[in-house]
Amino acid sequence: MDAVYEGFDWEKTGSSRRGCKESPSLSPGLPSVAGSVGHISIRLAQRYPKLHFIVQDYEPVCRRGEAMLPVEVQNRVRFQPYDLFEWSDKYASHILRAVAAALKPGDRIILNEQIMPEPGTAAPAIEQLTRSSDMTMLSIFNGQERTKEQLRALVQPAHPGLHVLKVITPLTLALGIVEICLKDS
Repeated sequence: MDAVYEGFDWEKTGSSRRGCKESPSLSPGLPSVAGSVGHISIRLAQRYPKLHFIVQDYEPVCRRGEAMLPVEVQNRVRFQPYDLFEWSDKYASHILRAVAAALKPGDRIILNEQIMPEPGTAAPAIEQLTRSSDMTMLSIFNGQERTKEQLRALVQPAHPGLHVLKVITPLTLALGIVEICLKDS
């Protein structure tokens, strides 16, 4: 998981204390959608004291995360029950469109995604892991794991201003970081 913590310039995200333009009263923070018990957000909060996080997942998972939240980050990591899992392109596009509507030009969406490598480009163990996960997503959720190009193709039609800035994929992991930006219109 060090690739998640070190593979992206988290300090560039700023203090994460600015509110949502549509609802300025909402408590700001970097959302971690499907963030489990907050393990990534907690570690990032420990490393970057200016960042605040909202961890979203199923309610029982959020309760477990709240129970094990370290004292030193309790004022910067909070949990919000939310039901989300791997969606088909149609619904993922709807979700991105809704998120984009709440962004200001220059705002970013950071995805920590399992990125499926092109056939024959990754270590066999990683390729097997991602292809198995892709089949699981299809059979259980009617969703999928996506390649870099599929992620780019998903973002473009969701909102005309959304643009994939970069996709970071460490060679030893299937997990990657996708940085999406809302451009000026």
